[in-house]
Amino acid sequence: MKTILAIAVAVFTAISFSANAQHDHKAGENHQHTSPHGGVVKTAGNYHIELVQTKDKTGNVFTIYLLDTAEKTISNKGKSGVLFIQTADANSSQETLLLAGDDKFVFTYKGKGDIINAIVIIKWGEETATAKFQWNAAPPVKKEEHQHNDGHNHQH
Repeated sequence: MKTILAIAVAVFTAISFSANAQHDHKAGENHQHTSPHGGVVKTAGNYHIELVQTKDKTGNVFTIYLLDTAEKTISNKGKSGVLFIQTADANSSQETLLLAGDDKFVFTYKGKGDIINAIVIIKWGEETATAKFQWNAAPPVKKEEHQHNDGHNHQH
């Protein structure tokens, strides 16, 4: 497993240098990513990848969106995804992302270790979008909102 993660990191590093060359911005442009779904957005070559993390009864749920250069969601049709995870206790794993709806990928992390690195790779045809997400400690978890029978919204 560690060999697979090492390969993913090497691929990511190579793609990052290439992606930065391909993803040029006008001089002085303030390039801040919007977050259409409330997650963290990273440049991924000619695309962007957004990672949203929530927590439910089964574990930490990662929802991942492929975005175009205008940060609009792209369909997941014909695409596949992989998530490489590294935890603070030096364990790593490779996980297959599941298609969800028309435009997202999901994975539920049921492990006990705090995730410090996650590399997302989405592939289709000859195209690949790769982004690395890093945390100094456990990733921030977006609070879930739900409605109780009394009609009031509550955050947890």
